[in-house]
Amino acid sequence: MAGETGGIAGVSLDCADPGALAGFYARLLGGEVLWQSPASAGVRVPGSTLVLQAVPGYRPPEWPGSALVHLDLDAGDDLDGALGRALAAGAELAGFQPDPRWRVLLDPAGHPFCLTTVTPPGAGRTAGGAPAQHRAARHYVQPDGLPPGNGYSHAVAVAGPLLVISGQVPADARGQVVGAGDPVAQARQVFANLSAVLAAAGATMAQVVKLTVFLTDLADLGAFRQVRDEYLAGGPPPASSLVQVAGLVHPDFRLEIEALAALEY
Repeated sequence: MAGETGGIAGVSLDCADPGALAGFYARLLGGEVLWQSPASAGVRVPGSTLVLQAVPGYRPPEWPGSALVHLDLDAGDDLDGALGRALAAGAELAGFQPDPRWRVLLDPAGHPFCLTTVTPPGAGRTAGGAPAQHRAARHYVQPDGLPPGNGYSHAVAVAGPLLVISGQVPADARGQVVGAGDPVAQARQVFANLSAVLAAAGATMAQVVKLTVFLTDLADLGAFRQVRDEYLAGGPPPASSLVQVAGLVHPDFRLEIEALAALEY
């Protein structure tokens, strides 16, 4: 199942509990769970990765009336066989079936998706109605002969468009310094700003492939790592560079972070 175009290739699915769904999609797609945490889970499937993202208070959309995650069948597969696997893995057949060439089901959390031998209406969109996301990054966390990284990958290969994010500082929407003298508070503000920029581009922290971190005091490294791990928990870590600087544009700024993110279409 799941060809490299359309289908499940790189789809990101919003949900309330990623861990509860990771096993279901791994069984359904013949894949394996790569990681799972309260924030996200990843399932390796033929040709790509299904990423489940936690959204607090998320409720699955109603069907009919919502767009669908669609899972295309390989030429050697058949619709009835795939339907049987889905039901055995815990899915339910939806009450409304608009086309005999595809089957709409609800996963164990109630998200509508379809198994198809053709491209159905709404294909290429996530269950929440946003454009389907095609992940185009491969992480080399610890290549042979290199030391382990503390929360970063030694390299990330990216295919497709990049989002280049200017250095973010610990300032709020009014331009006021946040957390003067508090490295944890400042790091949280910086990552909140990064998240806001990513959201404006339709992306998430899971798509960050490179961080460049500027610290005025290396004693703040632990605080940075603590907050970074809160925002990047569970997923493959980005590449990263750390630079100590004599100062930043405001004397109360303790850190600044630039980022690159792989956009998904």
